[in-house]
Amino acid sequence: MLRALDIWLYVLLALGVVIASAIVGRQLDIARGPRIQLAADGRIPRIDQAVLHRSMRELMVLSQARQLGHSIRTVSGQRLPWVIHGDDGWLFADVEAWTALGPDAPGMPERLDQMAEALAAQVHRLEAEGWQVIVLPVPPKLAIHGDHCPFPIYLPDRFNRAPVRTNQSLAFDAALRQRLHRAQLRVVDLGDLYRQELGARPASILYPPGETHWSGLGLRLAAEAAAKAIASASGIAFRPMDNPAFFPVRHRCDLAAGYALHPWFPGPLAGSLWFDDLLIEGNRATGFPWPSSNPTALVVSIGTSYSGHYSEYVGHPVNFAWAVNAHLVDTLVDNQAFAGRGSFYPMNRFFDQRQEILASHLAKLAGKPPGPKVVLWEFPVRDCQDLLRLPRDPGR
Repeated sequence: MLRALDIWLYVLLALGVVIASAIVGRQLDIARGPRIQLAADGRIPRIDQAVLHRSMRELMVLSQARQLGHSIRTVSGQRLPWVIHGDDGWLFADVEAWTALGPDAPGMPERLDQMAEALAAQVHRLEAEGWQVIVLPVPPKLAIHGDHCPFPIYLPDRFNRAPVRTNQSLAFDAALRQRLHRAQLRVVDLGDLYRQELGARPASILYPPGETHWSGLGLRLAAEAAAKAIASASGIAFRPMDNPAFFPVRHRCDLAAGYALHPWFPGPLAGSLWFDDLLIEGNRATGFPWPSSNPTALVVSIGTSYSGHYSEYVGHPVNFAWAVNAHLVDTLVDNQAFAGRGSFYPMNRFFDQRQEILASHLAKLAGKPPGPKVVLWEFPVRDCQDLLRLPRDPGR
């Protein structure tokens, strides 16, 4: 509940924005105003509701007043229900909370076995068709930077807000990977690699405080480890990335951005909203042509928003698939990353289109002998409950 002071502050700030906008003459934007459409019979006019709502959101006055309202509510202590607040501005997504229960929680060993079996069924089907498959489970942020999150936290179940009193997310991540190894899968042990990085350099940030996804450093470590695993399994030559050039980016972090705060008044999330990162300059990295000059080998990178992270920087091929490709000689990495459709949608989609993807690659070889064909499967550990809903025989 908002206090009376919060309400008055919100009203005064919103009124100030309205007055300021009226003075500069920007309170109405005719170009973005609601449009009128004719009905199907051509006679009855109607308002395009989608355009109307978008136009209203984009009006400067309403947008800034809404952002100011969010800022005031955040200052007064209100929080988004799906964000866990840690120390010093660190934020965590509550979809990770269940992993903190650990591998020995009631019923969890059986669920872990079922997850590993479901994933192995997907992998072995591809292996039977001659694909080499590398799986890359992305560890939860709680497993890597959980020391910034005070416990207890609460499960995101509206009907059972049970407290999780200790953080066992790292043990959960390790237990899942152990089961995948026992199932004879080739696994990138990214959780161990991240923890080794923090052990050697405690100030390293693998996930920015206000972000769900990995940082530029986290991306580089994951890409190098994945490329080494691909090279080991397939015989594709691995090359280190020596002396790459970097460029700075100021990244708007997704968890903090979910609060839709006014940029001038971020309040307690001022240190979480933006993260100053360093990315490899894809156009300048020494000795790594893009694309490969002779791509006989094919790696299909199946992934989620982690694989697509930082793809929005136009002109700079710096995302996960590019970084993997930079380490592999004579290889084309086909980036099949999809965000917002479920973490295991990309694999289902690949099963539908795998023959077409392979045929397209072979057609480009123009008679040259094909190289190895590899699938690199990236998925977040936090979403592994969805594995239980995958079909056991996923072939089409």
